[in-house]
Amino acid sequence: MNRTRTFLYQIRNSPLHLFLIVTSAIMMYPLIYGLFASMVGMEEFYRAGWMPMPTSLNFINYISIFDPTVVPMMVRSVGVTLFRTLWYAVVSGGSALLAAYALARLRFRGKEFVFMLLLSSTMLPGIVYQLPIYIMMARFPLLGGNDIMGQGGSGMINTMPSLLLPGLVAPFIIFLLRQSIYGIPIEYEEAARIDGANFLQVLWYVYVPFLSPVFVVILINTFVAQWNDYLWPLMVVGGNPSLLPTGLFFQRMMAGAIPLKNVQVAVPGGTITNIPLILAIATLATLPTVLLYSFFQRYFTEGMQGAGLKG
Repeated sequence: MNRTRTFLYQIRNSPLHLFLIVTSAIMMYPLIYGLFASMVGMEEFYRAGWMPMPTSLNFINYISIFDPTVVPMMVRSVGVTLFRTLWYAVVSGGSALLAAYALARLRFRGKEFVFMLLLSSTMLPGIVYQLPIYIMMARFPLLGGNDIMGQGGSGMINTMPSLLLPGLVAPFIIFLLRQSIYGIPIEYEEAARIDGANFLQVLWYVYVPFLSPVFVVILINTFVAQWNDYLWPLMVVGGNPSLLPTGLFFQRMMAGAIPLKNVQVAVPGGTITNIPLILAIATLATLPTVLLYSFFQRYFTEGMQGAGLKG
C-alpha cells in the first residue's frame, strides 16, 4: 500500500518536477556558459556554438586578471566593499534592532502608524531617492569647499562619507527583526528582568541569540548589496579611483578603463573585445556571493522562516 501511494505521488508530481528541472536549467545556463567560456581562447570561443566546451582546464584568462598593476587596485576596492559591509551590518543592523524592539515590545501612542509609515517607505524604488540624496551630499555645508549655504564646492562627493551615510535606516531589516522578535516568547525577557538584567543585557543575552539566523540573513543581504552596488558609487565616487567599490571596479575593468592587458585585442582592420577574459572577470566577481550564499544557505532559510512565525 505504501509503495502504491509513493508511486502515485511521484506520478502526480512528475509535471511539477519536470517544470522545476527545466526552469533550473534555464537559470543555470548563463552561469555555466560564462564559466566554460572563461576557460577557452578567443578563437575557440568564436567558433563555439550554444555552449563553448573547453578541451582542458585553461586558467590563462583568470591569471591575466591578476596583473601586478591591477592587483593593488583590486585589493583596495575589495577593502572598500568589506568596510562598507561591516559598517552597514553593525550600524544599520544595530539601529534596526533597537527600532524593532521598540515596535514589537514597547507600548506608545502611534506605534502602528509609525510602523506603517516605515513600511510605506519601501514602496518607492530606491532610484527615486538617489537624486535628492546626491544633492544633499553635494550641497552639505562647510565640506568640500562649500560655504555655510552649501555652495561653491563639492561637499561629500568623491569622499568616503558619501558611501557610508545614505541608507543607514533600513526599513526591511527593521521589519524582519520585528517579526522575529514577535516569535520569541515574552517570558524569556520577563525572567531576565526578574534576575536584574537591564535593557541592553536583555537585548544581548535574550534576543540576540534567538535572532542569530536573522542576523546571518542581514549580513548576507548587506554583503551582496554592497558587493554589487554600482549606480550610487558611480554617481558619488566615480571621480575618485581610490574609493571604487567592487561593482564599479569590475565594470571599469571589463570596459577597459582599468589598465588590464588583452581586454581589447588588435586584429587586421581594428580591434575586438576579448569576450572570454570579460567573462572570466564576471565569473570572478560573481564567485564570492555564490560561495557566501552556498555556505550560509541553511542559516539563510532558517532566518527567513523564523521572521514569519508570528506577528
